[in-house]
Order: sequence, then structure tokens, then C-alpha cells
Amino acid sequence: MKNIFLILIFSFGATLLFGQKEDARIINGAPAPFHWFDHLGPNLGVTAFLPYEDKGLGAFIGPEFGLNLYMRNRAHARTGPAYFRVYAQAALLRSQLQDTTSMLSSSLGVEFSFEDRIKRAVFVPFWGLEYGGIQRSDFEKARSRAAFILGLNLLHTRQVIWRVRGAYSYGFGANFEEFSGIYMQTTLSFRFW
Repeated sequence: MKNIFLILIFSFGATLLFGQKEDARIINGAPAPFHWFDHLGPNLGVTAFLPYEDKGLGAFIGPEFGLNLYMRNRAHARTGPAYFRVYAQAALLRSQLQDTTSMLSSSLGVEFSFEDRIKRAVFVPFWGLEYGGIQRSDFEKARSRAAFILGLNLLHTRQVIWRVRGAYSYGFGANFEEFSGIYMQTTLSFRFW
């Protein structure tokens, strides 16, 4: 009986100490502990690519799949942007004028909000940079590309972000004019945790 009583006291005491620690963290404004699962989340969307010189291929349109590697979404950021995202994505695009020509575009990128305090859930502007590769089915070699992004989060909540983005992508190497052009995207980002 004495052992059961001591076990209950220690268990209850540990719970009280943990509760005090959490209360102190909240009162002092300490950041929450970092957990990767708080930041990882999928992206689904549609991408259109308009080449600078299309040579009769027209626009390339197709699905986009991605993963948020890190996403900070705070309403009251003390320093820096309130919205910050690091992501990886890939899009499989098909020509609208030729059924045989397709394109695979992959990239790593970062996005930053213009604002440091976001108190609304709609129309949050952001900018970003992206670097990746692009491979067309009618070319043997893949090309690297870099892009500057401007966008708007139409819906901006902790769990879901719906964004529209526009980017000018510059392709490096030979035939750069066919790999350079305008990207337009709409995507949904989800956080399940």
C-alpha cells in the first residue's frame, strides 16, 4: 500500500512540474518546441508554363506535386517575415498544341511574406526565389533554371494555404529561349499536424 501511495505521489508531482514548465513557457513568450512534423506538408496544384519562344508548342499545362520542407506561419513575428516557406516541387506539363511534347520541371524554393505581422486570413502577398531543372521530351539534356516569384495567398490559415503565383524563369545553357518563360501556378498547401 505504501508503494502504491508513493507511485501516485511521484506521478502526480511529475504532472504538476510539467504543467508549471508549460505555463512558464507560455507566460514568458518562449517559442514552442520544434517538431519537423509541424512543418512538413504536401502541396497540390496546377502549373502553366509559357515559353519565351514556343516554336509552335504553345503553353505547357499540368499537375504539380510538392512538399513543404519547412513552413513558418506566425501572426505576430517579432523579426523577419511572418510567412516563410522552404519547399520542393515537381510538375509534369504537356504541350497544348502537340500531344507528343511534354516537360518535367522540378525545383527547390523559398518564399517570404512582405509583412512581419499577418492578422488576416486572406490576400497575403509574398515573394520568392526558386532554382531547379527542366527537361523536355524533345531535348536530350536537361537544363537548369532560376526564377523570381511574386504571389498572393488567397486563403492563409494555419492548416491550409491557397496561393496563386507568377514567376519569370530563366533557363541556362543552349536553347535558353525555349526553356525561359513565365510560370503561373495555383496550389494548395496542407498541414495535418
